[in-house]
Amino acid sequence: MACIFETAPAGRPHMVNSIKRDHEEFRKLWKDYQESSDRTHKNRIINEMQRGIAIHNVIEERFLYPVVAKAPIDRAQHHADHGLKEHQQADDMLYPLQSLEPGTPEYEELLNKAMKKFMHHIDEEEQKFLNALAEALGDEEMEKLGKPMDEARPYAPTRPHPSAPDRPPFQTIVAMVEAPIDRLRDKIEGREFLDAERRTAEEPKTSK
Repeated sequence: MACIFETAPAGRPHMVNSIKRDHEEFRKLWKDYQESSDRTHKNRIINEMQRGIAIHNVIEERFLYPVVAKAPIDRAQHHADHGLKEHQQADDMLYPLQSLEPGTPEYEELLNKAMKKFMHHIDEEEQKFLNALAEALGDEEMEKLGKPMDEARPYAPTRPHPSAPDRPPFQTIVAMVEAPIDRLRDKIEGREFLDAERRTAEEPKTSK
């Protein structure tokens, strides 16, 4: 079962709508994490979010930000550069979580700081330039740009890589190397995601 962040939203491709779909999923997942008391479920949520953030950031860096930088909108280059800076900050904060024990005070403190920063980042994108970008370029261009972006989702890394390049072409090359390694590590380490719960819920019940 594919992760939602590896799949395109329903309907016609649209770069900005695709990015916003991810943002809404991140908000739902973080709310679920904060409200849940089930440690196994919470661990799966964080794995899902880390996988999603890794995919989301890579496709933004490869496809969205180069478009933003050249778009006919106010402070275009600033928005692209600022987004890259905040992606780096997110990776720097999320990466150490992989070596900490989930649920410990140290883990929760770092996680909360990272997610507060990331939620600010996605809110800022929507408030400052995503709508302006869609309006400036129009639906036809958004569709043209959104299609290859969504097609790249299944081939993006699934873990944060703070030392990786964040601009094409080197970002693209490194991501192509990192992605299969990340997915292999996920399998070897038995990293569980929310799709494990969906599969269990969909399994036919056997009568005793």
